[in-house]
Amino acid sequence: MFIRNTSTVLITQLMTIGLGLALSILLARGLGPDLKGQFDLVVTFTSLIALIANPGIGAAAIYWFNRERQQVPAIARTSATLLLASSIVITVLILLATPVLIKQVFQSRVTAQTFIIGALFTPLIALLQLASHYFIGLSDFFYLNLSRVLPLIIQIALVGTLWLVGGMDINSSLIAIGSGTGISVFLAAAGLWKKIPFQRSRLSVTWARNVLGFGIAGWLGNLLQYLNYRLDVFLVNFFLDPSAVAVYGIAAAMSETLWYLPNAVSTVLFPRTAADWDLARIFTPRVSRMAMLFTLGAGIVIAILGPAIIPILYSPLFTGAGAPLLALLPGTVLLAIGKVISSDLAGRGKPQFGTYAALASLVLTVTFDVFLIPRYGILGAGIASTLAYSTTAAVLFYLYSRLSGNPIASFLIVQSQDLELVRQVLHKWIQLAKTSIHKKTGSG
Repeated sequence: MFIRNTSTVLITQLMTIGLGLALSILLARGLGPDLKGQFDLVVTFTSLIALIANPGIGAAAIYWFNRERQQVPAIARTSATLLLASSIVITVLILLATPVLIKQVFQSRVTAQTFIIGALFTPLIALLQLASHYFIGLSDFFYLNLSRVLPLIIQIALVGTLWLVGGMDINSSLIAIGSGTGISVFLAAAGLWKKIPFQRSRLSVTWARNVLGFGIAGWLGNLLQYLNYRLDVFLVNFFLDPSAVAVYGIAAAMSETLWYLPNAVSTVLFPRTAADWDLARIFTPRVSRMAMLFTLGAGIVIAILGPAIIPILYSPLFTGAGAPLLALLPGTVLLAIGKVISSDLAGRGKPQFGTYAALASLVLTVTFDVFLIPRYGILGAGIASTLAYSTTAAVLFYLYSRLSGNPIASFLIVQSQDLELVRQVLHKWIQLAKTSIHKKTGSG
């Protein structure tokens, strides 16, 4: 069941890579480096607002869905109410602070109108993320996968239409992205309404305390980790300009495709660990080694092909993304395994461990970015991120080893039985593909 669920999530992740790449290419070619950089700044900040508005509510829902299955309706309704109220309040406060943020955060390189358009979609982003967490908590991976693919399809259709009719600018692009998110929220809510009897539950003060109690413990870690991923975007804008933000963003996005397999594994591992801690002690190291095997292999492929592919896909204006891409890859590989380990720790009720790792990493992110970006530009940003990611991974490895009793080598060093399992899984997939082809041929 774990392999099947992970495989379906991974297939979806691969689809999102392709769809995300198509959307990124449309935006890059349609807007150019300067406007694409401004677009990235606004979207990054809006996502940060959505994360601030969500104090770990989604992760807490997954945990409590699996620990208290009879209380799912009350947990779900209370969590959704908390998140909606929080995201609206945070958005209003951010809009009131628009003049200050434009000057201090964006260095007056983004217009107020553009910033406001992006900020208004914050509640929708937060709600779509919560819906995904609900599907994970319910172990409904079909709807989870749909909730991740559908927004990209809608956004590509809307942005592509703008490009074809010649009406593409930064504001219309933001509206298209936000509209795709809104449509997806509506469809996800319709799917959840069929699965969770919200109408039979009431808001619960007890569950509000339980959800926030678990969520806040890991929320700060998620917030710090997001800053580790994206703070360099704002520092590149501060020291350089939006065009450099766009070029660096291409490198970061390509390197982060390495996280799709670990994210797929973590999605399935979290609720499984929450349900059975003892089994996870044996199971997680094997999963981690498998993720290491595939992630390292994919990283080598990207290192070889990435710098040559970037100017072909995005245009020669983005050729400079090749160097920071190579600088980012080592840290990205290590943090990919850290994500698997972090998921196990959260499932054991220790989400605060991720906070410790992220805090150490953030200190290094700021320190190295401030030192390296003025001297080496976006290459310096890539080096700084690799150092920060590696620190996060090292702290997570240490904490997990202490908590589980598993030595670090047990979840990092690939073993012979892992290679045999890979062979068996690939053989099974090939057989299934052959069977499917034979059935279609026979029916035709």
